[in-house]
Amino acid sequence: MLRPLQRATPVITIDLDDVALNKETEAILASLDDLTPLLKALGSAAHGIWNEKFRREGPGWQPLADVTLAKRRKNGRGAEILKDDGKLFASLTDSASEGSVYELSSKALTIGTNLEYAAVHQFGSKDRKIPKRAFLPDASEVAPEFERVIKRYVERVSK
Repeated sequence: MLRPLQRATPVITIDLDDVALNKETEAILASLDDLTPLLKALGSAAHGIWNEKFRREGPGWQPLADVTLAKRRKNGRGAEILKDDGKLFASLTDSASEGSVYELSSKALTIGTNLEYAAVHQFGSKDRKIPKRAFLPDASEVAPEFERVIKRYVERVSK
């Protein structure tokens, strides 16, 4: 259902062919010509999950270093993790923002960010002493919300 792609830009692909569904739900979805409304709803759910990860600063994100905090204060900026200029956050929560990746097909949606520095934050960098602060959700984080979205969509289209 959800798989991070191993490439330079942090993105996930929501692929309906990979979703474990019950037979009834599978049959209903298979009978539909256009699943893009469902994929768009799942994309909105993913944007909401990212929004919450940034709001909570993780979980598991290492706090900013004292030197980083001092530099930000000197420049009149805030202390929120991964929100220095807001571009990374915007690229993940608003598909119209600079750096946002939003590729929709009839069976899959790829979303994420192509900002140059995003991968460094997602995976960390020992060379630059930047800790890993994974902002892409893993499957266990999104499964309950995605299941709810799919269930609601199937109920709506099968009426």
